[in-house]
Amino acid sequence: VDNQVVTLPNGSLTNNAVVNVTGEPKRRVDLEFSVGYESNIDQVKSIFSTAKDINLTSLVTEWNRKYAEVELYKIFKVNTCLRKAHFFAQSLAEAGINLSPKLKGESLNYKVSALKTGDFKYFRNNPDLAEKYGREYNSNVQVIQSANEVMIANIAYADANRDPDYRLGNTQDGDGWRFRGRGLLQITGRYNYEKQQEIINDLLKEETVSIINEDNALDEAFSMQQAVISGFSDWYHKKLYTIADKGSSPKIADEVVEKLNKRTKSREKRVENFVEITSVVFDVSHCVELLNKKNDES
Repeated sequence: VDNQVVTLPNGSLTNNAVVNVTGEPKRRVDLEFSVGYESNIDQVKSIFSTAKDINLTSLVTEWNRKYAEVELYKIFKVNTCLRKAHFFAQSLAEAGINLSPKLKGESLNYKVSALKTGDFKYFRNNPDLAEKYGREYNSNVQVIQSANEVMIANIAYADANRDPDYRLGNTQDGDGWRFRGRGLLQITGRYNYEKQQEIINDLLKEETVSIINEDNALDEAFSMQQAVISGFSDWYHKKLYTIADKGSSPKIADEVVEKLNKRTKSREKRVENFVEITSVVFDVSHCVELLNKKNDES
């Protein structure tokens, strides 16, 4: 021993970036809250209050399903109390309290009068078609003509019948009905279905799930797996999680609405859903308090 100090070079230090985790007075800490089965069935039941237990259980199962050993809600960034509260506030508005429209597809069971004065410009401009395909009653309030939902969808959602800013990529016969609103966020239109499928394929790789099936012309209801994944994909695609992370104020909830569906007539209801229902269900105030405490301690 000749009393010399020998220093061995560290390849990792010399060849890679070094992150100083103590260089700033505050650090961001992401707290992920897993979706436990028992507690979260109660949570979703508080939101979808008239849904069947089998659908609620299926919803939580799909939410937690692992793909390549990672839970679905983590892959698509619906993984904090804030994100879940914002997500479900929108989902509740899209399909109501019983979950059914998320699976079967949106209802197009319109009365003649509703088609003549409602949201679909083509029917407003063509009242004869409203009379031909809408639901009609006699003087005794008995249905004498059922709504032809397939034709209503195919007419209302066809790109040829819509202004350029409102087109959905429905260029083929039958696209309106094939690609009617489905899923936890009610994606609508061929373009949106195909875009979500691309994202799903990219994130889930070899374990991907199809939400498009041309063989049966999408005439079937969504499975709960399809409903959950399509909603998550829309959330991820629009980067709604970045808005949700801003906080729990009504203003932030409104920003989520603006990004997801800025033309909706249910804007106020969606914000109300967040403030009065989902932020309470997912205990947002407590989660944010914990996050702030963590950041202060870091």
